[in-house]
Amino acid sequence: MPLRSLYRELLYEGDQDLLEWIMGRARLKEPRFFQIVDAIRAFHHINA
Repeated sequence: MPLRSLYRELLYEGDQDLLEWIMGRARLKEPRFFQIVDAIRAFHHINA
């Protein structure tokens, strides 16, 4: 799935979950979001 589509889907998740996932404080439960969360981390130089 293209990153843009994954990003849109990710935005519908709870805000608190988003921050926890991106910062690496919580595990993603849905493998479909691994790619977009990794891309966000790389863009912001977050080593989680």
